[in-house]
Amino acid sequence: MDRNEAQAVREVIEEAVAHRGRYYSGSFAFSIRFEADNTSAFRDIAHFQDMLRLLGHSEAKEFVLKKDDRIPGWTAGCIIPELDALVSKIEGRTLVIGHYAGHGAIENGQLVFFASPSAPRSFGLEKSLSQLYQDNTGTDPAFEKTDVVLILDSCYSGQAVRGLGPATRSVEIIASVAADQQALENAPNLSRVQHRTFTSRLADSVARKIGRGDSSSVSFAEIVGELRSQSHSQRLPEYHLQVGRVGIRVPILGKTSLPPHLRALLGHRHTPSSSSASDQSAGIPATPTPQLNAVFTSS
Repeated sequence: MDRNEAQAVREVIEEAVAHRGRYYSGSFAFSIRFEADNTSAFRDIAHFQDMLRLLGHSEAKEFVLKKDDRIPGWTAGCIIPELDALVSKIEGRTLVIGHYAGHGAIENGQLVFFASPSAPRSFGLEKSLSQLYQDNTGTDPAFEKTDVVLILDSCYSGQAVRGLGPATRSVEIIASVAADQQALENAPNLSRVQHRTFTSRLADSVARKIGRGDSSSVSFAEIVGELRSQSHSQRLPEYHLQVGRVGIRVPILGKTSLPPHLRALLGHRHTPSSSSASDQSAGIPATPTPQLNAVFTSS
């Protein structure tokens, strides 16, 4: 191993050690869907909210893009200044968990989202939300200390991946399928009704992991790996570390009230508290922080 290789290994180890001690001072979550979506995406918003409750995190703000919205990309992008204002009030690191469920396609090499194949308007992930998941080093002090998990449950969602190299923060893209695959076969509405979507499987996996009671945090990289190993389908979820070198561990903050189907997965075990000595550094303090806790409907 030459000097450059040794230095690279040392940097990765140092970053991994720092990550293990990473402590989040606040967390925010949001979910985006189209009002006129014809895949019953609203059901997966519910699954996403269930997953947040499992983890003990605050309810996600729901961005509902109305069917008569002429500029859905601008509306979706409104989440950026709102998050920026909230994150700026937090001392220390912040965790943001974002989610989209619905149709996806590739236009001019970019991933775009829309309500239905006949819908006249769409919005591009890169144009509307790039500030959230790209490297902001030196350009946005608030987002420099913000780690992001972005869950995309749509066709071709793997197209969102772009290698951006190391940075002062971590950003994860969790895609339901590869860049060249459809997500919901030929019956998207039926798939969501029968709880066979990627979001519902994520929520179930989180429930099982919490039910084992052996950790106070969750790694989506590990969950995606488990889902891939268990699947016999050609449609496999993908995990990508978009920014940074070390993946994010989402803290489990405590007990919460769960819907029946998730209580069944948890069995009789209790959700571990964030005060667990094994991984307390990944927690979020109980002191109140500003929250994205309302439903936003575009005008």
